[in-house]
Amino acid sequence: MILSLSTVTRQCSLYAIEGDREILIKKDNEDMIKCLPEMMSRVINEFNIDKIDKLILSEGPGYITGIRIGISFAKGILLGNADNIVNISSLDALAIQLRRKNISVILRARKGMYHFKRYENNNGDIKSLVPYNQIEEKLIPDYTAGSIVIGEGVKYLNKSIVNSIEYENIFHPDAKNLYNAFMMFGSGEL
Repeated sequence: MILSLSTVTRQCSLYAIEGDREILIKKDNEDMIKCLPEMMSRVINEFNIDKIDKLILSEGPGYITGIRIGISFAKGILLGNADNIVNISSLDALAIQLRRKNISVILRARKGMYHFKRYENNNGDIKSLVPYNQIEEKLIPDYTAGSIVIGEGVKYLNKSIVNSIEYENIFHPDAKNLYNAFMMFGSGEL
């Protein structure tokens, strides 16, 4: 069985796959400490879990508290055996959701600052054009010119900036997208 867990935005999600059976559970704006055990309980009830072969986890960037909760929960599930944990960038997991030529991903870092990375998609072959960086809100139109912007950061932008960019309503790197990014790229970052 492979489990995947995303806790880097206000959405918490858990994905499990074994053979041809899969389940994706998402919870928005809930207490992660409460919802993660509930979601895991649902996975346990649906699957007969003998062994977890891999646990895919978002390494961020994102909300640091959510990342810490996800890491602690993952280590608890695996009884401290971190060898089976694979880390995937939340920005990479967001980028694979959109099949457009130029993609910019932004997540809110702190007031006025955003996590940013830009990608190019050539018929499913995704590569990083601009490495991960933190940028000021006022620079987003310049950094994202000519691309589609996705990520939870769009929700927090000043309205005048939102009106000056092209964006899609893809906000969260859910656990299934982390799994898909792992299957596309293996561990590591683009």
